[in-house]
Amino acid sequence: MDLRLKAFFMAATLIIAVPTGIKVFSWIATLWNGRIQFKTPMMFSLGFLSMFVIGGITGVFNGSFALDLQVQDTYWIVAHLHYVLFGGTVLGVFAAIYFFFPTMSGRMYDERLGHVHFWFTFVGMNITYFPLHWIGLLGLPRRVYELQFFELADTYTWVTQMSMVGSMIMGFGMLFFFYNMLRSMRHGEVAPENPWE
Repeated sequence: MDLRLKAFFMAATLIIAVPTGIKVFSWIATLWNGRIQFKTPMMFSLGFLSMFVIGGITGVFNGSFALDLQVQDTYWIVAHLHYVLFGGTVLGVFAAIYFFFPTMSGRMYDERLGHVHFWFTFVGMNITYFPLHWIGLLGLPRRVYELQFFELADTYTWVTQMSMVGSMIMGFGMLFFFYNMLRSMRHGEVAPENPWE
């Protein structure tokens, strides 16, 4: 990639970082002095916040010219992008689904299954994407289908297999989600007018 184009992306990364940092502090401020109940929607919201912050911190490093030259087009970028997009989107969507499910369906979901789904998703996501930072720093490029041609192939293989196990954990957690939603639509308790009081 041309150096001027890299400079543009690094500047854009830093320009994005400032307003996003302000948003994160405002989200945290909404929790301050609140009466937080750790129900499933709040768990997914806090999971979203923590994953988005980790992704944001790794994004600040992308604004550093020296590090960006090292990690550009490696698994570091994959990990950063998935922490911001997957952690910031999917966890937020699950928070919204669990929050609005009683209103949309007229039934309450099983809170225990919601927590099980959260922990499988949260732990699975971290097992999947966090190690990719490490192999990105080691220089493994993206879009590689055979690792045997690299010096540290054994290290890369072990980490990518661990990431695969993490994705399977997330997939297993989705079974709890679908079971919870389908079962609750038919057999869940009738939701009160305001299910969150």
